[in-house]
Amino acid sequence: MRKTIIIFIFLMTSTYRGDLALAQEEGKKCEKLKKEIRKLISECQRCDADKECFLDDNLNIGCPFGCYFIRSQAYDDSENLALIRVEIEKYNSKCDKCIYDCDIRPKKQEIGCRQGKCIDLRYYSKKQ
Repeated sequence: MRKTIIIFIFLMTSTYRGDLALAQEEGKKCEKLKKEIRKLISECQRCDADKECFLDDNLNIGCPFGCYFIRSQAYDDSENLALIRVEIEKYNSKCDKCIYDCDIRPKKQEIGCRQGKCIDLRYYSKKQ
């Protein structure tokens, strides 16, 4: 009986360690994917002037990448925009969901270019 209990405890501990290792590996993959997506989004946001920036309603980036996809008109590479969409769908299907409420959509005059990046000006501070 005692031997059976020890074997049972060993098997349960081994299974737990395996599950924990698998979860940690998935977490690393999600972090890597998140960084790649943020890099792709950042490329779309490069700008030189306010007039280049706009709210792109064709792509819902969502949490944890932001509420709205604000990008530059100068960046119109449909292949990369499609890649962002695919990568976000992959992220959402494999990684933990985060949920937060989004503020009201920014108006056109609330979108601009600061320090070479298209942003929502409502959240911009010169200290950034």
